[in-house]
Amino acid sequence: MSNFIYLEKDIILTRFWCDYLTLNRKNEIIHFLLLGMSWEHILLEIAFLKFQNVVFFTSENLLENSQPLFNKVKVSGVNILEIVCLKPFEPNSLGLMTEKISEVYWKYANNTIVAGLTGGTNLMVAAMTLNALKYGLVCHYAVKNTQEIYYISYIKDLHDAGNIIEAA
Repeated sequence: MSNFIYLEKDIILTRFWCDYLTLNRKNEIIHFLLLGMSWEHILLEIAFLKFQNVVFFTSENLLENSQPLFNKVKVSGVNILEIVCLKPFEPNSLGLMTEKISEVYWKYANNTIVAGLTGGTNLMVAAMTLNALKYGLVCHYAVKNTQEIYYISYIKDLHDAGNIIEAA
């Protein structure tokens, strides 16, 4: 079975959604999204994945320029639960960002969290991926300048395999 599933406009109910909707769902579904200079992936993910709650992770210097995006997201009916500032250009930024994302994870841990791995700096993506692996999060990736979104199952699969090995 493929680790990547392409979501076409008219075929939203794919393996991603089957897995997504049958997860050990807790309360709300919350999307953790990375925001850099480009916004197209955010708008694509909102349109295709129909999510209702989002936590944005971005760098402080992009906050002011991102206000039009935040307004569009709110107008579309999505709840912005939090905008978290990361520091991708500091010494030990990978460790610091990983810890910050983990802190935010624990605020919402009683919900189902989905990690978007598109946007931000490479180190921001690495920090989100490390948390997705640690907590077994469902992930997706939107390909820039296309209408493609990929479900990434192997991160959750690696987490689940680690739990099986620990239990053995």
